Amino acid sequence: MPFVSGAKKPRSGSGFPEGYDRGLIFPIERLPIFLRPLSYVLPPTYGTDILHGAFGIGNAMPMPIDFALLIVFCIGLFFVSLRNIQKRWIM
Repeated sequence: MPFVSGAKKPRSGSGFPEGYDRGLIFPIERLPIFLRPLSYVLPPTYGTDILHGAFGIGNAMPMPIDFALLIVFCIGLFFVSLRNIQKRWIM
């Protein structure tokens, strides 16, 4: 395997602290109105909501809906990844 000199280690985060956008640090209801829709587009929001319900903190949505949305995200991202693999790799 050749040595790649320009390779970098993956970094977590992009400057915006992780956790603020999914309700981990404080409730999504306390986010500015323009950021709330962004939170509901990100899958970790639903996982955090499930954890809040499991620890008795309180859910924003019922757990079955959280699980269903996580499954939908998983299936959707699986097919996006599969399409990218078939498009970019020789198969």
